[in-house]
Amino acid sequence: MNFKAHQLILHFGLAKTGTSALQQAFFDQREELLKNHDTLYPGKHKNHFFFQAMFAQQPEKLYQIQTLKLKDGETVSGFLAKYRQSVLDEINEFKPRQIIISSEYFSGMSTDELKAFRSFLESISEDIILFAYVRDPWSFSISYIQEMIRAGYIKKEATFGYVKSNVEIIAKFEYAFGKRATILPYEQGPDGYNVVKTFCEKFGFSSLVTDINMYQEVNSSMRSEAACLMLQLNQLYPVFDEHNNFIPDPARDWMAEAIQNSPLSKTSILISDRTAKKIYEKSRADIEFLEEQYFSGKKSLSMQYNSVQTTELDALSISRFQLEQLSDYLLSCMRELSERALNYYEHAERLNAELTEIKSSKGWKIIWFFRQINILLGPDKSRRDRVVQQLINMISAKFQKIKRRTREG
Repeated sequence: MNFKAHQLILHFGLAKTGTSALQQAFFDQREELLKNHDTLYPGKHKNHFFFQAMFAQQPEKLYQIQTLKLKDGETVSGFLAKYRQSVLDEINEFKPRQIIISSEYFSGMSTDELKAFRSFLESISEDIILFAYVRDPWSFSISYIQEMIRAGYIKKEATFGYVKSNVEIIAKFEYAFGKRATILPYEQGPDGYNVVKTFCEKFGFSSLVTDINMYQEVNSSMRSEAACLMLQLNQLYPVFDEHNNFIPDPARDWMAEAIQNSPLSKTSILISDRTAKKIYEKSRADIEFLEEQYFSGKKSLSMQYNSVQTTELDALSISRFQLEQLSDYLLSCMRELSERALNYYEHAERLNAELTEIKSSKGWKIIWFFRQINILLGPDKSRRDRVVQQLINMISAKFQKIKRRTREG
């Protein structure tokens, strides 16, 4: 029988509300959570996205599973069964009073998948708390678009809008789990967005480090120039094929990093005044509902509309570049790639020189000589083989000792 914690906090995002920062803080301070708060943040990954896969109808189609390069459905099932058991073993070992599970990926689960997820969570905890942050739709639209570009989902051109209804996502969780969720606004304070601090204040994790400098901007913002060029990169070198299967391409990853690291990428991504008004019209009912039902009437999201910074352009695409500007930008990316290649080349040259020196040494020749004898004398794991191997190890150790003494002298 599994040990049951007294309480489990299920943090389900929502998207683009500092989930990576919060997960990094939990993961970094797991020992602190256990020691001072009797709270377990399980697993060996910061993001608990494999819980989504455990209850997915087609887990092999999920991005986090595809990146594992498992060969077939049976292998995927075996991996998820092992992951599930490892979580249960961890809970049974530490017997925590409280558990935290966190992933923005949960919002993509269907109602049936969430109900199956609920049954599992009820087997390891007596009570479940649903928790999420929600962001104003204008900054969310920008942040969401840049993340979709970074991940390769959007190609050639990107437009802004009210992407999805957070009210619908929250309602889906409340229906599947049969309880009301706790929702906080994702608000910017005097020192920026600090979800770690507000979460700890909400749930009493007083001893956790909440320094905003450590856990802010875990996923850095993308600039307009980089976003426009990334859209073209996604078009020419897609991340997913026509069946939505992940395409591993390390060269493409290098190109993406070079584009985003360019010193010529300086302009913040903004929406137009017209787009801001459209988003307000589509999101107004949802915003008012959230403020009334979860924020005690406080206009946490409505007030953001008055401070939205806008531009005249409605879309992101490579057409934003002037020819000379594009040429300069591409050259800066080539410079970034060339410097990286040069660093790798120089590192390989140093390793090769060290290897050549080792191979020309007397010690290496002695070891190689006895290795050849070892191969000729008998099959692996024979008694003779073990004796010869021990002799080689003794000579090798003696040689290393003499070498150290020589250097010290």
